[in-house]
Amino acid sequence: ELFSERLPKGAFQVALYTGDPGVWPQAYYEGDPSVSSMFTSYLIPTRPNSYSGGNFVRWRNQRADALMRKSDLELDETARAATIQAIGGLLAQDLPMLPLYSIPSLAAWRTAHLAGVDPIVVSSPYGFFFDANRWYGV
Repeated sequence: ELFSERLPKGAFQVALYTGDPGVWPQAYYEGDPSVSSMFTSYLIPTRPNSYSGGNFVRWRNQRADALMRKSDLELDETARAATIQAIGGLLAQDLPMLPLYSIPSLAAWRTAHLAGVDPIVVSSPYGFFFDANRWYGV
């Protein structure tokens, strides 16, 4: 009920839950995540969008929306990083959510026995076994 009803419909005053970065697995794997899926105003879960948006904190900031649109279209990595940092500044100013802690991800394997493990994916929020289909015994 919490994640299927209360959270999407905003039926809470305070929520303590773990969440993902709001990126598609391929985007994370390629090292190019976007903050838009978690924070743009048009993704606030509402009745018209069948409560399907990912902005569960219901943050609404027009300046941030404009910056997120800009960052999602920017091809220059340096310019995009600066834009995303500006979004982070607005998040810090408005404080729609308060990250309390980050659970570290730790994995180990013996390269003499296992190959095909991608260290970038291992530390992804999708977990150690996200791309286990690419692993093979040595």
